[in-house]
Amino acid sequence: MKRIKEFLLNNTKVVIAFVLGIVISGTTVYAATYLYSSNQVSFDKSKVSQYGATKDDVQGAIDELYSIAKSEKCKDGYTKKSASDGYICLKDIPTTNTIAMGNDAEGKLSSDGKTMIISGSGTLNVIPSDYKNTLENIIIEDGIEKIPNKFCYECSKLKEIYIAATVDTMGGWSTFYGCSNLVNITFASSNIYIDSYDLSQMFDGCSSLTSLDLSSFDTTDVFDMSNMFNGCSSLTNLDLSNFDTSNAILNRMFTGVSNGISIKADTATCNKIASKSGITASYTCSQ
Repeated sequence: MKRIKEFLLNNTKVVIAFVLGIVISGTTVYAATYLYSSNQVSFDKSKVSQYGATKDDVQGAIDELYSIAKSEKCKDGYTKKSASDGYICLKDIPTTNTIAMGNDAEGKLSSDGKTMIISGSGTLNVIPSDYKNTLENIIIEDGIEKIPNKFCYECSKLKEIYIAATVDTMGGWSTFYGCSNLVNITFASSNIYIDSYDLSQMFDGCSSLTSLDLSSFDTTDVFDMSNMFNGCSSLTNLDLSNFDTSNAILNRMFTGVSNGISIKADTATCNKIASKSGITASYTCSQ
């Protein structure tokens, strides 16, 4: 199972989780946050603080789900779902408003307006301006294939976004520009082609991000990575292990990043960062 930092839709506290799935049925969203092992729901409280959650946050998530035998029924307000080696009951979370998010995609909003779950297929539209200052969590479900440039441009309250494995193409220009409260992005796909040829300002101003895994990015045709991490003042771990920077401009790529940032990249990319990006913070770069 893939680790992501999920979120509680009934309260906005963040927990570290393994997610078995998110299923939309009618207007009810079934979601869960947990570590799942040996048919038991448990939480590794010793490891959560490094991801921005507290032990109390994790403890508070226990009521969102519980393990159950195959023959048992869930209590009212929960829905039974199969897991890798057993069954669990997930708490039902209602949604209210639905908005168009593409020709074949829609976004369902939680009752408090802070979470959007996007389902459907094809290419998404950018987040509408009416929701940029209210959304805190975005879940993009399987079926969606492409995310455009400026998708979350200046979504100032956004904290979490999960991007499903079917998303295999992205526009990189200013995609998360100005998302100053963003603490976690999960890219579930193992390969995401950047088709805009431009990653400039993609995470510009994402000052709350501490760790970022971009190892799934195919940057073969990207020519501009300038200001990509400008203002990412909390970023300490960055995985660029599959980046191809041979054709790209790296001007001001790391302006404003914190001292001590650890970058994972191949030798060619490390050398180009050292010589062409203008990075002034202390850093390490290696495979």
